[in-house]
Amino acid sequence: MPASSQMVSVSLDRDMARRIEPISAGPVESSLGRPPIAAADPLAQTRQQVYELQKLPAGWDGADAVQPTPASVRLALHWLTSCYAACRDAGLPWYAPSVAADVEGEVVLEWWGQSRSLIISVNEDGVRSHRSEDVPGGPTRHTHGDAAGTGQQTSLLRWLNGD
Repeated sequence: MPASSQMVSVSLDRDMARRIEPISAGPVESSLGRPPIAAADPLAQTRQQVYELQKLPAGWDGADAVQPTPASVRLALHWLTSCYAACRDAGLPWYAPSVAADVEGEVVLEWWGQSRSLIISVNEDGVRSHRSEDVPGGPTRHTHGDAAGTGQQTSLLRWLNGD
């Protein structure tokens, strides 16, 4: 993501929730047309923030910002759920990411560690990662790559946790 990109964070309302598909089928659908989210669900708030991004209008930044598409939102929700499962299965602690949209219409998930940051950018074409690491006495290291598979997710989360 370019350094000049603007991002915005948002929250969910009922109209937004009705317009996008559930990320998983549940035995009982809520009145919002998606499976109910349990209060103990560690992804509940993050899912809501991702759902809300689709509500942004084109030009939300006052210029030419692109609206995140339903397909990008669905892919981000799928990736987030898969990432949480990979984290849990690997015995890693789960930390909710910061959720935003960038001006190109991508869904952006961000985590920060002591000297490391991980940014996941999701659009209709796929999921990409950007890792930054402060090196004592040296320049910040930046690495970009694919983040689609469970193996990549686990590797990225282990890296963020300092492993």
